[in-house]
Amino acid sequence: MIYPQGLKGRAAVNPHAMGFGWQLWAGEHNNRDLKFYDRMLKTIRKHFAVDDRRIYAAGFSNGAIFCYVLWAKRAKTLAAIGPVAACLSSHLPKSKPTKLSQPLPVMHIAGLMDPKIRLEWQAATIHFDLTVNHTSLTQGEKCGDCCVLYQSSGQPPVKARFWPGGHEVPSFASKEFVEFFKAHKQP
Repeated sequence: MIYPQGLKGRAAVNPHAMGFGWQLWAGEHNNRDLKFYDRMLKTIRKHFAVDDRRIYAAGFSNGAIFCYVLWAKRAKTLAAIGPVAACLSSHLPKSKPTKLSQPLPVMHIAGLMDPKIRLEWQAATIHFDLTVNHTSLTQGEKCGDCCVLYQSSGQPPVKARFWPGGHEVPSFASKEFVEFFKAHKQP
């Protein structure tokens, strides 16, 4: 597992605030974070045994939005993504829309009381995930408390997990991501 830290830059929700984070759309910051991702993969492959069918991206807030940038621009390198408190960049001030075309398994965790990445933005993002993965809202089945798994034959699933918290990573997130990721690999 690798836990990279985003560089100092503009905050996702408040474009006037500074913080650590990742590019929010393809092309922002001259694609510095996509270039970093490519270099990181190259370096890891050089020094370690890597199962290319099992590369995953998970992130929180700005890092979760970057998961969508990776999905849009590096989907062929990923087996699945796990965003927490994410929305597509089109919901953010001065952002460009993220365009996804290739289906990919995704597990999205959303706080019902998130004051920064609003629930309606996250719901719209989950709906977009379903559209890209050719799954409809009517194909959802309960997978636990406040959890819905959307599946369709031959298409990657979308798992939406809600919790009563705000803009933070819930304590159950890591365990659930590991379980979800273990169930998905590239063919």
